[in-house]
Amino acid sequence: MPLRLSSEGGVCHGSEFLEQERTAMHVRSLMTRQKWLLVHRYIGLVMTSFLLVSGLTGCLLAFYDELDTAINADAMTVAPPSPDAQPLDPRILREQLLVRYPNARIHWVNLTFNPGRAWTYFLDPATDPVSGR
Repeated sequence: MPLRLSSEGGVCHGSEFLEQERTAMHVRSLMTRQKWLLVHRYIGLVMTSFLLVSGLTGCLLAFYDELDTAINADAMTVAPPSPDAQPLDPRILREQLLVRYPNARIHWVNLTFNPGRAWTYFLDPATDPVSGR
């Protein structure tokens, strides 16, 4: 059986040499695995912070109407001008808005009537850069 030099500088037989090489490869693979484990851990921590922030803000969006009403209660409710007053039709309100703001575009109208709540219209009063209107 041929003699070979070991990594420590000594002489060893073929089977001993193979065993030493396997051990060295195992140690190198463990070191590589530990490095990748650390990389995986810290990338995971960074991603967790991002996902936590986006998850919490997404939860807030699920309760947008309730939070908007709680924060802006004075803007969401109106007192009727008289006890027997009836709300105007939303289409009439739309026409009044367009007369008052002729260049405005109405993007959204909530047609659900809730007593005591103000009608909600979303306007874009800006001038269109293409048409100039």
